[in-house]
Amino acid sequence: MDKWFSHFDAQIGSETYDQVQLLRPDYRKAMDVLNKKAATLIPNLPRRAAILDVACGTAMATIAAFSGRDVKGYRFVGLDLDQQLLDLAKKKLAKLGAKMEPICGDMMQAEPGLKFDLILCVFAYHHVPDANKSELCRRLRRWSNPGAHLLVLEICLHDHQIVPYYEAVKSHLDRATRDAKLCQRFLDWTKQTASASDNSEWKVPQSRVLDDFTAAKWRLQKKPERVWSSSELPADSGCFYFQFTKNTP
Repeated sequence: MDKWFSHFDAQIGSETYDQVQLLRPDYRKAMDVLNKKAATLIPNLPRRAAILDVACGTAMATIAAFSGRDVKGYRFVGLDLDQQLLDLAKKKLAKLGAKMEPICGDMMQAEPGLKFDLILCVFAYHHVPDANKSELCRRLRRWSNPGAHLLVLEICLHDHQIVPYYEAVKSHLDRATRDAKLCQRFLDWTKQTASASDNSEWKVPQSRVLDDFTAAKWRLQKKPERVWSSSELPADSGCFYFQFTKNTP
């Protein structure tokens, strides 16, 4: 992992991560869309439904999806490789009145041991190397109940679009806070690693995302929705929301 990112995580603190990321126009819009889309699904979930947040970090996605809603009776599970982030995620969900069961492990190796009715895969898919992306989609299906919902937020780009996208994000930052410069530095790091061959952010075009999930027998519920992008990029590039359900055999 890049030394500056290690410094960011260790010296600045994981508590700062969410507020820094939410200065970004794509992340702010993505969480808003997730909250609104979840509103159409959550009322129809079984009252004791199990919800998985994949590569959950500080549970930003779960909090966005369930903010303002009654969380009683649901079983929340967070999967992440970082125990410190899981501990913080538990504290944040506790403030909503929810208890999160943490699973510390790699999403490509962990086995949750239960089936889920709703899976949130938010900015997680691009952290898996391209050769393993389709396997992640199959694993998510294996962890799901019949008819389960899968909500995906992903930044879909061709290699040559990575730099323009992140430059556009930087130009639209919320600069009214003291953390704006920190966010710019983080975006520069992301842009650099996303452009490298041995990076931790393997971005792919929208068509690849759709191919991987549909091949794993996830059924696309509606046309992907572009959440945010640069005006310089084509319509199939940017930050997208995808909604899938589990196909029955």
